[in-house]
Amino acid sequence: MWPFLVGTLTVLAKHVSAFGIFFGMFTQKLFSGMLKYIKYVMILLLMSTTKNLFSKVRSFSGKVTDINKKGIAYASLKAVERNEVFYCDGSGKFNFRADTDSIDLLSVTSQGFEAKELETESLSKDSIIIELDRSSRHLKEASIKADGGKIKVDRAGNDKSSHSAGCFLTYKDEIAVYLKIEQEKNAVLKSIAAYITKDGLPATKFLMHVYIKDSATGGPGEEITDSLLVVHGRKGNEWITADLSERILQVKDGIFVSVEWASGYGNDYFPIPLKNATNYYSGNDSLREVFNGQVVGLNWQSGQPQVYRRYARDIYENNNSGKWFLTKPLRGGHKLGLWICPMIYCTYTYLER
Repeated sequence: MWPFLVGTLTVLAKHVSAFGIFFGMFTQKLFSGMLKYIKYVMILLLMSTTKNLFSKVRSFSGKVTDINKKGIAYASLKAVERNEVFYCDGSGKFNFRADTDSIDLLSVTSQGFEAKELETESLSKDSIIIELDRSSRHLKEASIKADGGKIKVDRAGNDKSSHSAGCFLTYKDEIAVYLKIEQEKNAVLKSIAAYITKDGLPATKFLMHVYIKDSATGGPGEEITDSLLVVHGRKGNEWITADLSERILQVKDGIFVSVEWASGYGNDYFPIPLKNATNYYSGNDSLREVFNGQVVGLNWQSGQPQVYRRYARDIYENNNSGKWFLTKPLRGGHKLGLWICPMIYCTYTYLER
């Protein structure tokens, strides 16, 4: 009996010992793995904490005004180094956060005002007041007198009553078409108009601009409108007109009129998927699967149009964001002798002698 018990206990002790060795090795490896995991987590936490400790993220809040202390609606503040834009509200107020380690300069702009660049480090930590001077380089006082002649109204551009296709882009992108006006007419701009289709979101607010022709590039040059032209449609398939008759803008040659897919202004950023849409002048961007806002009408016209675009981002068509580039004109295969063109036009007055 005793020998049997002794033998059984001996065998059991060996198994317990073996299990203990195995369990010890297992727990040692498990603990070692956990230590490595904890080590990596601690390193990541330390890196994140260190970055937060040394980063200079701060809030910028204040107002952009003119010299009369009146707020400039929807002025823009651009982080120069990052090509990131922040917008004021309708009263000129702004409030945003930015990392001053990656942003040294803010460029403050608004149509009709001189741009101003400010160093972020020099800006107040409290409320910031930025004052812009009004630009008057191209806003010459002009008048048309009927002495010895008759005042006439004419128009230039694609003013068809219906569209054949549509142009849709994304927020902050812009398309401009050149409208030829005979120089000898010494015309005064009366209005500009763009046709918005029922596709997309016709009621979305968008911007319209007027540029003189740049003598060096042949594309859009300096803007001559002295204030923001924020317009929108209703149900679509309609002409949207901006009245310029009170601004007295004298045009000695042709002009570029553009439509900008504006960010801000209460616009939603919900993208609209592209589905079986006929689209021109929107870029052969393989990444473009969505668009925002309104759709500008396109139609056929005789004569080759000059159409320029600029994008808020780099694409393979144009890797210099924010710069105008000429769009290859599109000629119709079945529409011999006709070219597809954005439905944009202007009206002007001149003196006929």
